[in-house]
Amino acid sequence: MSWMERSAEAGDRPRRWSGWDTLALLLDAAVVSIGLLWHDPWADEAQAWLIARSMGFWQIVAHGVRYEGSPALWHCFLHLLILLHVSYSGMAWATGAMALAGIAIFLRWSPFPPILRLLLPLTFWLAYQDAVIARSYVLFTPLGFAAAALLRNRAQRPILLAVILALCANISLHGFLAALGLAAVALMQAWRSRSRSGVAGLGRNPAGIAAALILLTGVSVAVFSAYPPPDDSWPAATNIVKSAKRMDAQLLGRPLAAKYQPHSSATTAADQLVPLPYPRHHRTPLQSLHKRAARILGTITFPLSDAGLYGLLLFGALCWLAIRTPPTLEAGPMGWPGLLPYLVLVLIFSSMYLEPRHCGMMMMGFFIALWLVWPSTTQPLTRGHRIVTALLVLMAVEQIAWTAHALWRSTRTASAPSTATAAFLKQYSGVPVDGFYYHSINVLPYFRRNIYANQSSPYWLWSKHQHIDRDAPIAIAKRPRIIVVGGFRWSPRDSAVSYDWKRPGAGLNSIWQNDRYRIVAYAKQHGYSETHDFCGYQFMRFGYVERDCDIILEPSAEAR
Repeated sequence: MSWMERSAEAGDRPRRWSGWDTLALLLDAAVVSIGLLWHDPWADEAQAWLIARSMGFWQIVAHGVRYEGSPALWHCFLHLLILLHVSYSGMAWATGAMALAGIAIFLRWSPFPPILRLLLPLTFWLAYQDAVIARSYVLFTPLGFAAAALLRNRAQRPILLAVILALCANISLHGFLAALGLAAVALMQAWRSRSRSGVAGLGRNPAGIAAALILLTGVSVAVFSAYPPPDDSWPAATNIVKSAKRMDAQLLGRPLAAKYQPHSSATTAADQLVPLPYPRHHRTPLQSLHKRAARILGTITFPLSDAGLYGLLLFGALCWLAIRTPPTLEAGPMGWPGLLPYLVLVLIFSSMYLEPRHCGMMMMGFFIALWLVWPSTTQPLTRGHRIVTALLVLMAVEQIAWTAHALWRSTRTASAPSTATAAFLKQYSGVPVDGFYYHSINVLPYFRRNIYANQSSPYWLWSKHQHIDRDAPIAIAKRPRIIVVGGFRWSPRDSAVSYDWKRPGAGLNSIWQNDRYRIVAYAKQHGYSETHDFCGYQFMRFGYVERDCDIILEPSAEAR
């Protein structure tokens, strides 16, 4: 019996590809293509490409991504593209193709009415943020939607589902948690089905055992490749290490495990710069409670709507659907267990590291939960279900406006300084160039080799042993012909998920261009002058997250 026949018996109406689905896919392809044509890659996109270009598969898994706080699936995917001789610009089109594959799965198997199948693929996260931007999160669109389709249709394909979830676990921490939530849904579904039908338990099911081993292997690889070394300086990795310290202390009953003792850097020498400290805010208990509440609420609402209260209404509508729509034994809605993948993400990231650019994963969790709890396609929608549909249509219209804003702005303003900076540097091929701060690496994929004389690694190594910025006086004393200082300024509106519910602190951009070591000022004091600044915006909703700039310094006329 085919998948479609089983679905028909269980209640979900078999649906073939229609002309409306073709229209929706073509519209989405057009939107993504426009975004790709005008997109300038960010430093994060460059970093992943540089790691993939510099290493083999095993090196990437065992070493390359350990300093990134992320599993290795995306970097391995990029390495495969490089082996196939795909260029850096071609990476973006491969990213767009992955996003469109996910949309095709959504259009073919989702249970939503035509109006939602037409509008939802054009929303900001699916059509721009996680389609145009070449980040690992784009892989969650095809994998997450494929998992939702398998779970919704109760397909007896546990091994295929396990492979998909194992891959999801290796996308990012967000994908890891979503995979665990989806696995919990699958386990509850299998347990309910077997207990009612009297089929042998999970432990005597060869396919179930094989699926469990595949998922366990995927989870183990993700943990192995992503767990940071003790000298990692990446903020997200530092949070993971801190969590490990607390768990180690609780489980082993000792104050602090020796292997997780913080790395102590050498004393700053006379020829090294000292970083400016970020502002510290001494909050009252009430202010701390306000900040905590704003973070929780923002985690829920930021991906959904610019209006926080409307985002809460959408969250409530999802929960209402899960409670009021009864689950079915066979294909169809799953009831409250369908919320698990999304609620796990909300629970964890209301207190952990979550940047606005990561919120596409939260939106995907929302879509997957909506998919799993949506009423059966053979049953007429009740008045309450029609109201929920109307709320989702309004959300889609708002987010399509976000997409249009990002596309319009990208045709008028650069989305990153990388393209312009690389074009400038290519005019000076062979001259000594120094680059400072992480964002300076955004130009390196445009060159066959590392052009920065002061950076020994072909990518940015997030290690406390690396002191590129602190050692700026040593590098500048060698008189490089060009200095590139990568900096940024946060948006006071969209740079944190909590800003929908509270105002940012007064010290948000107190350090100019986040130049903590004051490298620009030091270079100017030692015979350099600023000749160019190339800037771009990371577009988000109706605004932006960051304004990134590459500051170019060259020897002043007096110093030549």
